[in-house]
Amino acid sequence: MLQHLPKFMIALALLMLAACANPKLRLYDGTKQSVAQVATLTLPEEIEVARLNGVEVKGASGLWTRGDKVLELAPGRYEVLAYYREIWNLGDQHDVLRSDPALFVLDAQAGRRYRIDYQRPARYQDAQRLAAAFSGTLIDEASGARTPSKASGVRFPTGVIAQVSGSSELLPDNGSGQAGDGQVVAPLGASDTPPAATVATPRGSVVAPLADTPEAATPVRRDDWLVLMQAWWKQAGPEERRAFLRWVSEQPN
Repeated sequence: MLQHLPKFMIALALLMLAACANPKLRLYDGTKQSVAQVATLTLPEEIEVARLNGVEVKGASGLWTRGDKVLELAPGRYEVLAYYREIWNLGDQHDVLRSDPALFVLDAQAGRRYRIDYQRPARYQDAQRLAAAFSGTLIDEASGARTPSKASGVRFPTGVIAQVSGSSELLPDNGSGQAGDGQVVAPLGASDTPPAATVATPRGSVVAPLADTPEAATPVRRDDWLVLMQAWWKQAGPEERRAFLRWVSEQPN
C-alpha cells in the first residue's frame, strides 16, 4: 500500500511506525527512585508539553505519541507550558487543531500524583474555541486541589509547515534546550527567574477550519496516520507543500 502514497507520506508513515504509546519519562537525576520519592504528572493524549521549566522534553509532545503521558519528577517547583492538539473529522475532510501553550505551575511533593485536565470539547465548534484560547486545570489527586492554568505569554508560529515538521519554536523564543528520557529537568529554586515569558501574545489555532459541518465533526484517533497526513497535505498551500517536500528530501533514509 505504501508504494501508492506520495514520498512525503511514505516518510511520515515510516516515522510513525515507531510511535510511542503511553510514554513514561523519568526526568530526575541519579538512579531510579521509588514512587514514594518522586512526583508524577500525567497528561491526557490531547495535551502536550511545549516546555518544562524552560526545557523542551522529547516524548512529551508530538502527534505520534499515544495515550497518557506520565512525567516522573524530583520534588520541587515546575512551570509547565502545555497545549491542546487534536484532529477532528469533518466528513470527508479533517482539521488539525493546535492551541498556544497555557502555563501550569506545579509545586510537586514526593509521593504525590498530579494530572492536567481540561474541558473535553463535545463539538467541533467547542474544539475550535478551545484551540483559540486553551485553558486547563492542574489536579492534585491526593487532596483533590484544583489549580487553573494561567496565560503563558508565548505562542507557536503559525503555518502548516511549522506543525507538520514538528516545530516546537515559541514566540518570543526563550532559547531553551531539549531533554529526553534519561535526562534531567531540575525543579526551580525559590530565587529562580520563571522561564515563561510574561508579555501577552495572541492565541489561535495553527490550522484554519476546512469546513463548517458541525453535525459531521468528530475527533479522530491519533493512530489513524493516513488521515492525519492527508489532512496536513490538503490544508497546505503550494509554497508550503514545496517547502515540506524539500524538508522530507533532506531527512536521512
